[in-house]
Amino acid sequence: MNAIEKLNKAKENATGEQGKVLAFLIGRCKQSKALCDDVMNAKKSFENCVKYYTDLARKEAAKQMKSGYVGIQIDDEKVYEWAEDYFHAQNLDIDNPKPKAEPQKFDKDKAIAKAQASVAKNAPKKSAPQKKATVVQMPKKPAPKPTPKPSAPKAVEKPKKAEEQFTLFDFM
Repeated sequence: MNAIEKLNKAKENATGEQGKVLAFLIGRCKQSKALCDDVMNAKKSFENCVKYYTDLARKEAAKQMKSGYVGIQIDDEKVYEWAEDYFHAQNLDIDNPKPKAEPQKFDKDKAIAKAQASVAKNAPKKSAPQKKATVVQMPKKPAPKPTPKPSAPKAVEKPKKAEEQFTLFDFM
């Protein structure tokens, strides 16, 4: 199988935009023997290539959003360049995934021993008898004298006008 066949096989599962990237890579493989050799690397795959250039696009978006832009646009040529760079690059983290650590098995006996040690460590130590606290009483403040309530204000009579304005209800 050569590089073009490998990329054509990946084209079967590709979406619309990924198909454009694959078409570009196939065209570049026809022009460059070095790219063909890099595509044939057993560690390289188009799925990882997609992850690589999407991660770069996210980083680019985050960088532009920090500088005040609301959205971004990345040119196709830039994505094609990233895809080609993926195949040329060596020792990428995306090609060498770290093995996942196995979850630790629960050991009931160890957990009980650890809990007992923790309880023993935090237990109060018996020492000299504790001193009794002395209570000091503060003198009481005299109660404040009630202030006399002001008397109700006297009603002020308004002087009557010679002519009062009539209301609508006066005519009924």
